[in-house]
Amino acid sequence: MRSQIANLLHKLANVVGGISNQADYESRERLDKIFMDFSAEVETKYEATLKEQSRRSKLGLLDATMPPQWESQFYLPQGYRVLVASEDSQNHWRGGPPKHEGAICPICKKPLLLFWDIDCNELRSRGNSTEIFGDLDRLPLYYCCRRPEPTIYQVLSINKIQTIRPELVSDEESPFEDYPNEFERKPIKLEPIPRAIENLLIIAKYFDLPWLNSDECKLLSSYLKEEISSTCDIHLSQFGGAIDLTQGRDVLKCPNKTCSTHDMGSPFSDDTFNKMKELAVIDVDSGFEFKSNYSQIVFHICWKCSTIHADYRCS
Repeated sequence: MRSQIANLLHKLANVVGGISNQADYESRERLDKIFMDFSAEVETKYEATLKEQSRRSKLGLLDATMPPQWESQFYLPQGYRVLVASEDSQNHWRGGPPKHEGAICPICKKPLLLFWDIDCNELRSRGNSTEIFGDLDRLPLYYCCRRPEPTIYQVLSINKIQTIRPELVSDEESPFEDYPNEFERKPIKLEPIPRAIENLLIIAKYFDLPWLNSDECKLLSSYLKEEISSTCDIHLSQFGGAIDLTQGRDVLKCPNKTCSTHDMGSPFSDDTFNKMKELAVIDVDSGFEFKSNYSQIVFHICWKCSTIHADYRCS
């Protein structure tokens, strides 16, 4: 009886072992196929990148260099505080109806909100580079408050923009409780931020407020017209310069697929040619009625094609 049971167990073990061996073999086959497919895909991509490298080399794009004025992460070296003005002295404006054909959100299909309308020529006349904003006369800063996605567009002419559809997100945050169709149109002025104030803002944000002594904190509070006890108390709507960002800095690549920066440099390297520049921030001191005390709308610009990326941030 014992020998019969032993023989039965041996036979069962052989069967199970056979099944196990067959399963292992089939698993190895599947893994080998996945590996071969992956290797083929990598090799195909590598060959495509080599061809792209050769194409750029023939066009002289591998040796492309960033113009000196665009090497900084900031679009304009000088920062300007944006304030509502009592009269139109600089030809900069806030609010009003959309002024451009195509100023429609590609997702909700409703008009974009015009926040600031900047006179590019006035800024060029202040000693900024004549190449800022390309050949644009005016730069509109639009944003859709009905959707949580960024608003992306390229200004094509003085009366036309081309929106770029962003990826959808599930976040429901918005800077306003109710979505106005437009803001009242008012003149604004761009007041140069003194270098001493810029330095204090950079120290406070990068190293925290305790790095400033009491006199420096008083100077900063006096400039902002608000008692500063933490960096969260710093609210400064700004155009150009090292803008003050509540949630830190992002590295954004130009979303305009037709922008020539995507062809510059080696396709094997992650270079800086298509990285967007920080342009402006609209904070709660702007006069727009944000629902949160820590709301910001941040604008980036492509140095080459002047495509605008606007997104909402809060604490």
